[in-house]
Amino acid sequence: MCDDFEFKWKGKVYDDWFLPTKDELYQMYKNIYTKGLGNFKYNSYWTSSEDRYAYYSAGVLLFSTGEQKYATRDTNLGVRPIRAF
Repeated sequence: MCDDFEFKWKGKVYDDWFLPTKDELYQMYKNIYTKGLGNFKYNSYWTSSEDRYAYYSAGVLLFSTGEQKYATRDTNLGVRPIRAF
């Protein structure tokens, strides 16, 4: 989903998005969400981090508390793509 995401602004197409790691997403939580910015719709977002002990488990950041957890990949959660610049 993140790999296919495109954003057009002022005639330029930005198509180099990716799913953030748990640490990258935590920085968004700390520096954007906690200041009431960013128009975050969901309470929890997927990260690209994986649980090395559970094959079907991937990282999740709970925006209600800032806590990092893991969930099974069939759980319905938000996705917040990011890009490097």
